[in-house]
Parts: sequence; structure tokens; C-alpha cells
Amino acid sequence: MSFYFAPYRLAEIAMDIESSGVQYYSELAKRTTDEKAKKVFSFLSDQEILHRESFAKIKKQSKETEQECEYAIDLLAQMEAIAADIKGSIERYLSQNSRGFNLSEAFDVGIQTETKSIQAYTLMKDQLIDMFAMTLVHILGQEEAHLATLVDLKANNSV
Repeated sequence: MSFYFAPYRLAEIAMDIESSGVQYYSELAKRTTDEKAKKVFSFLSDQEILHRESFAKIKKQSKETEQECEYAIDLLAQMEAIAADIKGSIERYLSQNSRGFNLSEAFDVGIQTETKSIQAYTLMKDQLIDMFAMTLVHILGQEEAHLATLVDLKANNSV
């Protein structure tokens, strides 16, 4: 079975994923009193903004043709599910912890978010080998670095 859709739709979903990350990390940077964590969260928020801009460029470039491509897997549905999962996790965490928050739990949600982002962008990269592969490889490398930073910060922070 084949699935057909225009590649720009994947970029739109990736932009949504990055927007969720911006929301999450900027909110954590406001809430935390831990200066090291505040710097990391601010940095991650800034990085997600840059990633969102990269996906906006991909969207613009791929939307020029609006040609649907054939895919062996339902990548669009998989990406939508990952994006919804990320957004839901972030919204739940922020609403449940509106008055105060546990830094260890905040790291856990960040780690889960980065892991799911890596999963989504790896799916994209594997299906869009010719289109925008270098951009995706670059973003994947940064997402993996974000994940390592959060894991390290959690491990070395007495939370």
C-alpha cells in the first residue's frame, strides 16, 4: 500500500513539534530558580526557534511544487501522532505544575520530548533522502545534543 501527500505537510508538523519545544523550554526558563537549568532551558528554547525556522524554509521550498510524493509508510500519520504526543505531554506537565514544579520531572518531560523529536525527524530523513537531508541531519545532531545535555543535567543535578 502506498501513501501520497506533499512533503511540505511534514515540515508543517515538524514546525508544530518545534513550537511545542519553544513553549516548554521558555516556560521552564521562567519558572526555575536553578541558574544552570535556566541557562540550558533558554538555550534549548532558542535552538527550537532556529529549528522551526529551518522547517519553515523546507516548507516554503517544498510547497513551491506542491507535488504529492509516494511513500511506503504512512509517514504523515506517524508524524502527526508524535507531534500530538509531544504537545499533550508538554501541556499536561505545564498545567499540572502551574504553581511550582519539580526540576527532575521537568527534565524527564524534556528528555521524552527530545527523544520523540529525534524519532520524528529520523522518520523524515529516512523518507526524504534526497530532499533536505542535510538540514535534517544537522537538526538531528542538535536534537541528540539537547537530549544528552538534559540527561547529563538531570544526572548531575541534585533533583
